[in-house]
Parts: sequence; C-alpha cells; structure tokens
Amino acid sequence: MEEYYIYKVNNEFLVYAYKYPKAIHKMARRNHDLFSKGQHQLVFLDHQEIDSILKDFFKERNDYTYYLGTHYIRNRITGASSLMKVYDHGIYLRCSTKFHIMKNIILQCDSNYVILDK
Repeated sequence: MEEYYIYKVNNEFLVYAYKYPKAIHKMARRNHDLFSKGQHQLVFLDHQEIDSILKDFFKERNDYTYYLGTHYIRNRITGASSLMKVYDHGIYLRCSTKFHIMKNIILQCDSNYVILDK
C-alpha cells in the first residue's frame, strides 16, 4: 500500500511547497490557534470541491462507496483498492500499488495540489 498526504497550496507558496515539503506538511498539521489559523488560510486553499468531483466521477461504478468524506473504490477483478479521506487540513490517500485512479483525478483537477509521500 502507498500512502500520501495531499494539500491544495496557494499559488504564492507552490515554490516553497516543492522545495520544503515537510515544512508544508507540518504547517498543515499544526494546532489551529488564532495565528496558525491565519497562516493556514494564507498558505492553503479550500479543497472541499474534491468530494463532489470524485462522487460525480465514480457514481456509476458498483465498486465505489462514499460516506462522510471517505471515498473508497475496490477493483473487483484485481483486488486493488484506493481509500481517500478528506479532512479540513488536507487529504489522506491510501492506495494499492499501481492503482492511482484517485490521485490522478486530483492531479487533473487543479495544479495547486501538492502530493507528499507519508
């Protein structure tokens, strides 16, 4: 299984996100006091639209389920699966090797998404 953290980063901070990915991850996971909340809103963009994009994309498939921000798809032939959980601070993705369908959809949606290995 491969695990990723995904963040939607503001254009001005994309260079720093690629240069210092661990710093972006730590900033996203910090406690949200007043100062941290302001930083978070400055650096990260809202990513809640990804829920509706994935639901629309997979709605016709029988092997897809969704419940409260959790998307799960399992290929019945190969047994490969992908699980994505959408949080306020970012997105967690766990997928089988070579079954990156959700990751590919996110990358096609917006160039501001930064994907970090766990």
